[in-house]
Amino acid sequence: MRMLSWILTALVFTSIVTCHVMKNVFEMVIETHNDKDISENTLKEDERKFSFASYYQDHMVLQSSPQKAVIWGYVPKDKQNSIVEVFITPGYKRYSALAREDLTWVIEIGPVKSGGPYLITAHLQNDSILLTDVLFGDVWICSGQSNMHFPLTEIFNNQEEVEDTVNYPDIRIFVTNFSVSDKPVTDLGRDGILLPWSKSSPESVKKGNFSAVCWLYGKYLYKHLKKPIGLLETSVGGTPVEAWSSKDALKKCGLSDQNRVEALPMSGTDLTSWKSSVLWNAMVHPFINMTIYGTIWYQGESNSGAHTNIDLYNCTFPAMIDDWRKKFSQSGGTRQLFPFGFVQLAGFTPDFSVSVGFPDIRWHQTADYGYVPNHRLRNVFMAVAMDLPDFTSPYGDVHTRDKQDVAARLVLGSLAVAYSQNVSFQGPYPVKVTITPAELPYTYTQVEVEYTMDLEQRWLDGFEICCAFVKPAVCETGKAWWLPTATWQGYDRKNVTQSYASECSIENVVGIRYAWRRTPCPFKKCAIYGANNSLPMPPFTYHGKAFSKKLIGKDKYVVKLDQPVESGMPEHLPAFRMSDNPVPFYGNVKPTLEIEQSDRKFSFASYYGDNMVLQGQPKKAVIWGYAPLGSEGKAVNVQINGVNVTSSTIITDHLLWAVELGPIEAGGPHVIEAKLDSNTISLKNVLFGDVWVCSGQSNMQFSMSQVFNSSAELNDTHNYPDIRVFAVKDKVATVPLTDFSSDGILLPWSLPTPENIGHGKFNYFSAVCWLYGKYLYQVLQKPIGRLDSCISH
Repeated sequence: MRMLSWILTALVFTSIVTCHVMKNVFEMVIETHNDKDISENTLKEDERKFSFASYYQDHMVLQSSPQKAVIWGYVPKDKQNSIVEVFITPGYKRYSALAREDLTWVIEIGPVKSGGPYLITAHLQNDSILLTDVLFGDVWICSGQSNMHFPLTEIFNNQEEVEDTVNYPDIRIFVTNFSVSDKPVTDLGRDGILLPWSKSSPESVKKGNFSAVCWLYGKYLYKHLKKPIGLLETSVGGTPVEAWSSKDALKKCGLSDQNRVEALPMSGTDLTSWKSSVLWNAMVHPFINMTIYGTIWYQGESNSGAHTNIDLYNCTFPAMIDDWRKKFSQSGGTRQLFPFGFVQLAGFTPDFSVSVGFPDIRWHQTADYGYVPNHRLRNVFMAVAMDLPDFTSPYGDVHTRDKQDVAARLVLGSLAVAYSQNVSFQGPYPVKVTITPAELPYTYTQVEVEYTMDLEQRWLDGFEICCAFVKPAVCETGKAWWLPTATWQGYDRKNVTQSYASECSIENVVGIRYAWRRTPCPFKKCAIYGANNSLPMPPFTYHGKAFSKKLIGKDKYVVKLDQPVESGMPEHLPAFRMSDNPVPFYGNVKPTLEIEQSDRKFSFASYYGDNMVLQGQPKKAVIWGYAPLGSEGKAVNVQINGVNVTSSTIITDHLLWAVELGPIEAGGPHVIEAKLDSNTISLKNVLFGDVWVCSGQSNMQFSMSQVFNSSAELNDTHNYPDIRVFAVKDKVATVPLTDFSSDGILLPWSLPTPENIGHGKFNYFSAVCWLYGKYLYQVLQKPIGRLDSCISH
């Protein structure tokens, strides 16, 4: 941890600056087709022939292992209930399914390892259809408004970037055409495709006007992964998030798909109007049957003005992510918690004074946490772009031409969150604030902020405190003022000192914020970056309940802030919630197990059993187990007490699954069930409490039956049913094992009785272990798990 200190002095303002709603947002100009309904162009039943769905084409990328890819299409009216067979060559793998009553067929194939090219042939009686030059890799959807739509041909260094596309034949691209629909449609229709699946080349990116962010993200990702990448662009300039959200997502935020939504326009100052859900229905919903790896998103400008639901964006954006995940995973082979990356809005216009609009959207993009991933936005990553303005862009300064840095930062987040690689992907973030009085030649207030990493300072402005002179202190209501700081002292790699003439005492400091401007700084010149990764610190604001001061000593206040974690999972989850991310087994190293893959069945690891204790609050409990061959990429769902309060975890290539529970309050008993397809396994009479491992040699192994007063002590064990015991057999191994073998457990999890404590196999349970747990329970009055793992020599 490093300290960033500012010495702050509060100025009393005699007037309050009125906040003006931003209106000048310039979006790329596209044709206005709000009346064009794609549902009119979908195939009628009597028009259908044996075919693939519209976006299954030559040169495409299908999702590779560990997920299964989904292929679907149509049959003629007289062929319902007929068998459709699909063959993949080389390898000549065969898959089949019955045509459905709705005259569609759907087949899951694989999992297939990354690579190709493959020939995919579908047969229906005497008819055959082909997909040629198909690759298996990772499929990413790129969506949003004009900054996602912004083409590769218009960015900095565009000529070289376009010419370079030919060097990436394993990146394939696809672009939807602009369409709307009042109801969800299953396929893109006759006019729904602007660019069919194509090999990357100067000709294809120009023909498709292909997204710069999408292409560069795929290109940089490919350089790291060295596997085929499919990029599916579906974006429209000047659009609000509500147009990309289903009616189910909107309902979560008290909105309706029947409402029209105002959005800041493509150009000018007047608002445009969009009907909710029309882009979700026409340009996203058709793909839900397709298996994808993840999504990247660049949108928010059109929700940044007055009357654009700006205050709801902390609900509408997370709800949209949840809903996309739900619908893609229910309909196709996509993971339930597929990775989702987004770009935090870039700065624009050289006016560094505007503090409404974009700052609010940036904060709401993180669900008001300031960072991702977090509890609300799991398996989510972002690229901070507020320090990448382009004041001279000929396309309007909201359309920045430096998409290379945007994509590079997105890829860092993707590698860390979506691919679990050990890379630094976040800038610094504050974790603690200390407020003290001090004196130089005059009195001032010193605010010292502790951060998550070493710092680099590039700019002097950006920090503000909220100073309140009346109570209650609400920073946004005129009863308190945000006061900027001015740099007073020099900077070294550990400290920055700032001050200004003070009339704000330490008691009156009620908030802190950073980079809270539409454009916080010139290009790559915001105040704080990571010293080792050059990534900018994202904007933040803490006030009200989030800025809870604790008095330490006479004249010192401390505020502890939330902090991000370097993973796709938040640090803390509420009771009875689970992370969807698999718990890693030794990172990417294959675990050492004594159960061969061919012998595995769906089961818990050996030391999970009835009557056990799992770790309770404030820690999270981990449950893991095995899966049979052929289940790679499938979801394991977990329930507690019959309530589906969790999402799922994905079975790894090593046929392992793992989930994290909680933190869950101490108590019980609970029944925990894990489900894979039609198979269910359970743990009964489970308590949550504190789990202790007792280890050592003979004095730890010394039995309860051998202590003074052993008979009374053993008979007393009946009085402690909330203490559970487990004992391991003596065993050695030359390599670290991940689980016990079948003969590795002396005593499975059990309620304490004289028999299993003092008269069981080999006549022992550790006396020190039992008595420690007993005395601890008498003080804590919470379940205790005692795991005895010791050897006498």
